[in-house]
Amino acid sequence: MLSDNIRNYRKINNMSQDELAEKLGVSRQSISLWETGQTQPTIDNIIALSKIFNVTSDEILKSDDSTLDIVKSPQDKVPAEKKKNKTWLLVTVIGITVIIGAVLFSVLFLQKREKRKEHSRHLHSTFHAT
Repeated sequence: MLSDNIRNYRKINNMSQDELAEKLGVSRQSISLWETGQTQPTIDNIIALSKIFNVTSDEILKSDDSTLDIVKSPQDKVPAEKKKNKTWLLVTVIGITVIIGAVLFSVLFLQKREKRKEHSRHLHSTFHAT
């Protein structure tokens, strides 16, 4: 919704209603009315908003929430990137743990098998020695 987009883009850009109003040459009340959906900005103001927010006019006019997925401030992108890095780290650690576990299991299994063979040879040689 246009009113939500104006408010959200203003907040993403860390601007107060007063600051935005000053940049547009309108009153703070106009910004408030736009953000509450009581009135709508003119086409010229929508174009000016798109330049201030560094987005297209279409993005300001879009009525779905996907608009804000397109335009995130650098601060918002950092946590997503960190989350992605943490996910890869977790997958890597789990993968390494599984590999180490498989190697240890194999070594222990082979040792046990070798001991059984040795024990069997010992019994066999003892049985034939008597």
